[in-house]
Amino acid sequence: MPIIKQVHNAENPFVQILRETIRDNNLSWKARGLLAYLLSLPDNWNLSAKHLATQAPDGRDSLKSAIDELENNKYLVKSKIRNEKGHFIDWKYFIHEKPYEGSVRPKTENPTSECPNSESRHPKNNVYKEKCLNKNIKESKPKKAEHSSLASDDAHASPQFLILEEIVNMLLTSIISLRPSFKISDDLLHKWHLEIDRMIRLDSREIEEMKQVLEWLPSNDFWNTNILSATKFRKQYDKLCIEMEKAKNDESKYKIFAFKAKKHCNLNNLNISNLGVYDKYSKFDLSYKMPYEDFCRCLAKQYNITNYEGDM
Repeated sequence: MPIIKQVHNAENPFVQILRETIRDNNLSWKARGLLAYLLSLPDNWNLSAKHLATQAPDGRDSLKSAIDELENNKYLVKSKIRNEKGHFIDWKYFIHEKPYEGSVRPKTENPTSECPNSESRHPKNNVYKEKCLNKNIKESKPKKAEHSSLASDDAHASPQFLILEEIVNMLLTSIISLRPSFKISDDLLHKWHLEIDRMIRLDSREIEEMKQVLEWLPSNDFWNTNILSATKFRKQYDKLCIEMEKAKNDESKYKIFAFKAKKHCNLNNLNISNLGVYDKYSKFDLSYKMPYEDFCRCLAKQYNITNYEGDM
């Protein structure tokens, strides 16, 4: 049958949705329509279930069954919202453009009555959207404590929480590798989650760059003994980035010479890594931590390279 489409421009706004999502045969047409509508809304949109029921003639029962269907197929994950006394007052829904693959279920939270205006910077190409479908909750005074949309307990099922978890674990691994007896507590990890969250939300730090810094950190003898907490990591982050870039430039210089030597002398047994070079047969080992001139001289001496100062 002919399909007539409109021109998509500023005068005719459009929504982009993954093709595999809208064609998921596990969803009914009703559920697909609801999912498309929810994905068309801005992130953190404050929307009531009562309002949703007015946007289509299906009625509340039909809406409820569509929501249940999305939940069963993991396009929707929900968590309980409780007041300050711990009483259940409503549900918060996390909408995913692709079925959520995690096994962690969201925990309950004690929020203010409205959907929080999250300051979080979602990673690029993130298909996650957080929406509150509140049911006319009465106004209550907001908490004085800082609200973290990424680190709060209700976000345990969201990609944002999983990103926080990954970064915290990377920092912890870096510390434990040098200090196996380092004491860890739930309270400490919670504080680290909050601190990493602030780096992303308030300091506008790039997630991939943070991971790169943490991967590099154990190789620096000075900084790996000084960064022992998320607070210190945040405070010294700019210096760490500068040192990492400097190390990368130095490292590339070492690598270039090593690759030239390997090619010039057909050194198939010479392994070149991000930390140094290693010959698995002769057990010859050189680190990039040594001065560059000494590195070149030792490598040349080991393999009888006479013209290492010129072009190889």
